[in-house]
Amino acid sequence: MFNNQKDDFKTIRDILLKLRYDFYYYNISGFPNYYFNPYQLEENILLKLENYNIEIQTVFKFLLLGYAMPLNEVSEDLKTIIIILHKYNIVVNDGLFYKMNNYSLISYSGYFFIVDMPSYYNNCNIQKTEVYIGIDTYRLSNIIPKLKNKRILDLCCGSGIQGITASEDNQVDFIEYNEKTIKITKINIMLNDIDCTNVYHSNLFEKIRDRKYDLILSNPPFIPVPQNLDYPIAGDGGESGLETLKKIFKGLDEHLNDEGISIIIGECLGDKYGHTILETELKKIFKKNYNIQLFLNSIIPKEIHAKIMSNIYSQHINKDYDKKTIENKWLDLYCNLKMDSYYSFTLFIQKSKFNKIEVIKNYFDWNDEMKPIVLENLQISLINDLYQVKNNNLVVSYIDKSMKSLLEKCNGKNKMSDLIDYNKISAEAYQNVLNILEEFYKNNLIKKG
Repeated sequence: MFNNQKDDFKTIRDILLKLRYDFYYYNISGFPNYYFNPYQLEENILLKLENYNIEIQTVFKFLLLGYAMPLNEVSEDLKTIIIILHKYNIVVNDGLFYKMNNYSLISYSGYFFIVDMPSYYNNCNIQKTEVYIGIDTYRLSNIIPKLKNKRILDLCCGSGIQGITASEDNQVDFIEYNEKTIKITKINIMLNDIDCTNVYHSNLFEKIRDRKYDLILSNPPFIPVPQNLDYPIAGDGGESGLETLKKIFKGLDEHLNDEGISIIIGECLGDKYGHTILETELKKIFKKNYNIQLFLNSIIPKEIHAKIMSNIYSQHINKDYDKKTIENKWLDLYCNLKMDSYYSFTLFIQKSKFNKIEVIKNYFDWNDEMKPIVLENLQISLINDLYQVKNNNLVVSYIDKSMKSLLEKCNGKNKMSDLIDYNKISAEAYQNVLNILEEFYKNNLIKKG
């Protein structure tokens, strides 16, 4: 039975390689998006597909975007893929038409993954995520060290992407708690022709009590979720966001070899000064024999994060709630925990002979108490619809009207919280403001007051 399954997915893999699926997906995604974000906007994909032949258009519309199609209108190669995936309920049919069963097939660095279709694709009809993959997943994949003849654990493995990409010349174990997810993990392992693996349906370390590893990788559930809100298991980290992380930390001593490393990607609550509840928890648990580096990669104020979560929840998880009600629930959570900011982090934990916990601020530090001051050498002039920024007559940047208005108020009297309305600005726009301020700071056009 198992060998038949392996043969089925080897057939799919061979067809995908023949069709150059990964090559086309790279070009559809564009650089650097291909290495940064597993999903692109549907309208952008469709625009790109217009330039490709009909077979490639059909393949991506079916496998990636979830378009329904009859078998007599697809190529023999795609028909073979559809028939095989239908055996495993990855594809469903209603008589004449076949379609992906709320899954998408993506590729990354020559590997192929069946994952949940993103909720913003038109053909997505199930909002809850079981087989998650996202920007944070790729962040971890991009920093996995190249090892040989080592034992590796992919903990909270989801699609299996971390363990699969780390599997060359290594023995990899996969652990996943969600039974629906682990079915797809096993399929992705076969789809990528990976051997030397064990897959466990387990609540973290429960079923591997006697195993030790040289490398433990994890992108666990980390989102702080208010009480009484039903949130997908792939993201729910409890009210503090640390519920799963604390259990992982407590299991590392038993399951890491000497000098072994754990790399964990996630997000956490903190304050505007770079203090996080994650750092506090690390100091409680790791009192000796661990060398730890906590990289704080980005920061957003609580108002922006609450707005992001309210949009996600009310649009994609439970449409019965209105956005403002959900936003207030997240703001209340921040208030109860006495936190005002939200961080993304990368965590390196090494079992070592000495103990050290180091926090590294890897983000642009413009907290809401700062009072930026524009320096005299900054010159702004209108060029067409944008404003040109010069440093002593040398062009350094172009900005829009809203950024020009913000700079005009950077007089050393206004705090960042006076300059930016956190209740109205999007996370992307906020990050853009920080990027520009940091660029001008490095070019000696503005100083931090």
